Amino acid sequence: MRAQIVDKQYRLQPSDLDRARQRVRITNVTYQGLEQMKLLLHFDQFPKPLVLEHNQIQELVSEMGGTDFRKWVGRSVELYLTAGDEPFEQKIKVEVGSAHTEGISRPMESAPLQKVLTNRDPLGHQTQDQPRGNPYIASIFLITALAIIALLAYLLEQSESLQTLFGF
Repeated sequence: MRAQIVDKQYRLQPSDLDRARQRVRITNVTYQGLEQMKLLLHFDQFPKPLVLEHNQIQELVSEMGGTDFRKWVGRSVELYLTAGDEPFEQKIKVEVGSAHTEGISRPMESAPLQKVLTNRDPLGHQTQDQPRGNPYIASIFLITALAIIALLAYLLEQSESLQTLFGF
């Protein structure tokens, strides 16, 4: 129930659009969600963000030239209504203008989409949920340091016996 309220009141809906295509400018790209993060586009003409579906994200990554979301901000896209999966259902379609009309080139980034959605924040920076090296390295270092200290203490205690044994 709660998710439906968020979807209807705080996210862009087909009923919020006119029947004609609308050219809008992207003002921000963010994530929203708890268990399943959703990518949202914010526009200058609408107070509510648009939640992107997986196939829309793939198309935009291809058209926008990669997953650096900072480069998406300021770009113009067209929003229009299409038929949904259910009878009488409508969906919002996002279409990017050609590279020539936007005045940009489109280098394609090779990162897989799933990695983009789970390991990057909206600005394309790496998130902290990525594994960072061996999690046991600090423990191994501490145990090794303690073992060396214990060995040095033992050698100091046994210095007289070692001197007679080795003839120092």
